[in-house]
Amino acid sequence: MSIGEMGVLENGNLRINSSDHGPVTLTRWTIQPLSLDDLNRYRNNQSIEILFTDLSVLEDGHITEIKVTSQIPDLLQSYCLVKGGWLPPGFGMLNRFIFADRNFISRIGNYFENNLAKKESLAGWFDDLRHFNLSIDLLPYAMEANTQQFPSKEEIASQVKEAREKLQQAAPGVRITQYPEPVEDYTWRLMDHMRPSIENRMAFLIEVAPHVKPCIATDKVLERWKNIAAIAEKYDLKTDIVTILALIGVSAPKKDSPGLGVLKITDPYLEKSAYNACLDIAIMEVFLNLQKKDPAGRYAIITKDAPLARFGGILSSLTYGKSENGILNITTSIPDDLIENKDPVLRAEFTRLLSGKA
Repeated sequence: MSIGEMGVLENGNLRINSSDHGPVTLTRWTIQPLSLDDLNRYRNNQSIEILFTDLSVLEDGHITEIKVTSQIPDLLQSYCLVKGGWLPPGFGMLNRFIFADRNFISRIGNYFENNLAKKESLAGWFDDLRHFNLSIDLLPYAMEANTQQFPSKEEIASQVKEAREKLQQAAPGVRITQYPEPVEDYTWRLMDHMRPSIENRMAFLIEVAPHVKPCIATDKVLERWKNIAAIAEKYDLKTDIVTILALIGVSAPKKDSPGLGVLKITDPYLEKSAYNACLDIAIMEVFLNLQKKDPAGRYAIITKDAPLARFGGILSSLTYGKSENGILNITTSIPDDLIENKDPVLRAEFTRLLSGKA
């Protein structure tokens, strides 16, 4: 058992190998979410330091925290967005209600069979999915529908059927989240409810896209931010999550920019790109609203989308209220890495724009 490798026991306890304490069995634990800096390091070499706190250790009751540095194979190419940040797959899947996108479910289908990893390199982190106390929610898979436009009711039902078939073969022991009604019916009603806000954000993005271009000079950033803020006010999105992403798209370094990546900014900016971006934001909105409604709930989004994961990496900096009338209000101080020139004038202006008083 290599350092950082883990095994989830049949009784739900976690067996993990640490450099300080050797193999230990955790009967209770909390895994601390990781930051944007951690994500960038992980993306570079797949190595990450995981901190376990709030421990109950079967072998030694005096151990209060454990750090492990894990070199996790990237076959799943996925990230778990959790409250306060993100976690790598495996660690982020433990005891969670997972919103799983179609890429992740497809990779589960490729790399697992009957709950077990097909590849030996994955077995150190995913020995048996039945023991993860994991529930997979098909809502994102059904919402995406692989059409790059609003899906029909029939298309949603087809996607739910497809996802169930993949999971039945790959992970029959993993629970699928149940709704009071069939998930395809719930998805259809949810999409109908969210359609006006998605369309409003799409219209905003199509108009604002020419202004979402990275730059370093403070005067240029301020000029583009002013244009973005004026367009956001037109669409009543001054403090919405889509506006913070547009602002970040201007001030952050172009490489690995969460704003450019999540919004899928291109030139020209296509309607299908706006739809895909707004759908990702809608799924994030459902996730954040669940966290707000049930702070003790253990929800996560698991996605292959690296820009979305980078945005998850800055969630710990965000303060948000429950979305109302199609707007997910965000107040935040911007992380240093997302202002390339580090000018405090820009930091102050960003805070002012997101205060709702600009």
